[in-house]
Amino acid sequence: MPDIQQLFLLALYIFFPIVILQETLSVLFEATVSVLLVHRIENITSNIGKIASPDISVKSYEIMGKCTQ
Repeated sequence: MPDIQQLFLLALYIFFPIVILQETLSVLFEATVSVLLVHRIENITSNIGKIASPDISVKSYEIMGKCTQ
């Protein structure tokens, strides 16, 4: 019959890699979700900026064109 030390080492060899793998996958998943959310928020805010303020260079070109004619 195995003693306590052998059972402890067996549990350590089995569960420790599983815990490390689980934590690694959890961190990778959280990082991926964070990056996707940041890109989505940047996309939304840039679209809002385009709607809220039209292109200034086009406006100034139109004004300059009217002034020179």
